[in-house]
Amino acid sequence: MPSRFDKKKIARVVKADLARAKDYYESTIEPALKRRWEIYTASKARYEVKFPVLSEQSDYVEYQFYGYVQWAKPTILNSFFGPSQVIQILGQGPEDSPAASLMEDFINWQIVQQCHGYLVFDSWIQDALIYELGILKCWWLRETRQTHDTLKVSPQYLQELSSTPEIQILSVGEPDGYGDMQVDILHDSVVENRPMIDHISPYDLRWSPDARSLDKANFVAQRSIVSASELHQGIAEGRYDKDETEQALANDAEGVSWTQHELDANSELDKIEEDDDARRKYELYECYVRLDSDGDGILEDLIVTMCAGHVLRVEENTLGRVPFFIFAPHRDPDKVFCDMSLSEILGELQDLNTAMTRQLLVNISLNNTPREFVNEDIVDITDLLENANFIRVRGNPNEAIKTGSVLPLSPITMSFMELLKAKEEELSGKTRYNMGTDASTLNKTATGVQLIMNAANQRINHLIKIFAETGVQQLYRFLVELNQRFIDQTQVIRLLNQPMTIQPDDLSGELDIVVNSDVGLGEKQKLTQTMYQYLKEFYPAAAQMGIAGPADFSRAAQKLFELQGWKDAKSCFRTPEEIQVMQQQQAAMMQAQAAAGGMPGGPAPGAPAPAPVPAQPMQAPEQGQPMQNGGM
Repeated sequence: MPSRFDKKKIARVVKADLARAKDYYESTIEPALKRRWEIYTASKARYEVKFPVLSEQSDYVEYQFYGYVQWAKPTILNSFFGPSQVIQILGQGPEDSPAASLMEDFINWQIVQQCHGYLVFDSWIQDALIYELGILKCWWLRETRQTHDTLKVSPQYLQELSSTPEIQILSVGEPDGYGDMQVDILHDSVVENRPMIDHISPYDLRWSPDARSLDKANFVAQRSIVSASELHQGIAEGRYDKDETEQALANDAEGVSWTQHELDANSELDKIEEDDDARRKYELYECYVRLDSDGDGILEDLIVTMCAGHVLRVEENTLGRVPFFIFAPHRDPDKVFCDMSLSEILGELQDLNTAMTRQLLVNISLNNTPREFVNEDIVDITDLLENANFIRVRGNPNEAIKTGSVLPLSPITMSFMELLKAKEEELSGKTRYNMGTDASTLNKTATGVQLIMNAANQRINHLIKIFAETGVQQLYRFLVELNQRFIDQTQVIRLLNQPMTIQPDDLSGELDIVVNSDVGLGEKQKLTQTMYQYLKEFYPAAAQMGIAGPADFSRAAQKLFELQGWKDAKSCFRTPEEIQVMQQQQAAMMQAQAAAGGMPGGPAPGAPAPAPVPAQPMQAPEQGQPMQNGGM
């Protein structure tokens, strides 16, 4: 712990902040999260309380909100991991453009390959849709290990080694005939130097009740469950204060306060008693706080690690912000956690549909197995109850048993359920048209169906753009800063089966993060149609007039292939730069041939030049035919 920090003040302030954040979580956040999860899973226990009488007759539930989440999630994921680039990194000046292009490819590779970004984003988006609170954490991982090497060096190089702080010289041998000496050294080699991206459960985050956003909060903490072994390891590695950690380990009063969500998922958690002390569990809080730690009247950004009321570690937060990024479909400018969510809105309709469907099932069951009225004076009731093949009857069997009348449905039942379905489509934007399941005759014209689908898609488009403009854009901006600060060695990665060398200097520059406006559902199809129309109809005419050339065709064709999901489209076409070089080479060759007396078989020197032949435009292929590379 740095000496200038007031340890007692930090402990006092952070304890108070944590206690306040815990109370806020338990009283406000956790009940809302639990309610929204129950709606998503259509909890039968919830309906036993809500519809006690119906639950005795049927336990059927509707999964309308679950269906909405599972419909919206793939569409949003495809927007970020599909062929279109939702986030672009651009240089502020022409000199920054190469660094921007390289940084964009590098960050995309880090997210997808190094951090398994698809799975992380899947959980991030799902939590956002269910809870109105999807949380992702990003930080930088740098691990080194000591390596022993034996080198043969000159006296000059030995002097350089001795002045390098990261290198420890163990022994120096006698000079050989050339003056070189054998040297044993111990040095730190970098094992890991990359960003880390993790999904954080909304049940594991605590923050100040007065915070309007996590960026502006004076206190944000991540809760995690650790073993005593992990705490001892922190002492051994020098990360945790030895005295404070040992006091936390000895403090048996607090233990682990399991959240209700954790107990619902595993009811055995609070019943386990470990015989091995190293297995015992503790709650650890990694607190990101802003407080005046040195008495100068200015708030400092600190990271304070606490366990069982003891401060294990204090360090400066050099990241410049909390490392958490939030997805929230509904944004409240006055608080982190929005009171309104689609789960509660669709939950009301889900409850009504569940109740109505249960009543229908009970009605159908009663009509399929109707009540029987039995005259016990005529029928042997024992035979009837035991479902015997031969039922003993004293008298006329037609007078012994009478079947009850059919229970009719209310005539407005099905109309009411159709009304509920229409209301669900109106609120969620998930219609039978964009699900491909409509078989009715609401609108049989192609134009009418397209208009309905466009209107329905606006809702999901809005969600995608909200996610892109908030969480994803902030994440990319943060990754740009981290890469520029911490990449200090050359790295070689494999991108699209091609090696790419990343130099630290290549990532420098002033870069901007831009969100494409065409990120929504249906925009890709529109762009695909536009690019195909350009290649097939507009390019031939433009080439004939001399206002477009092979380089323009190559760019458009690559874009079309990328929109259709071909990530390595550049391998199918020459780039505009390659085309320009090829044209320059052809022009130089023709000039050389002309200077040497003309092409073989051509006109003699001094003969009149032949009339120019109009250039033939490059033709786009017919729809469904592959594009050829022969003319590029």
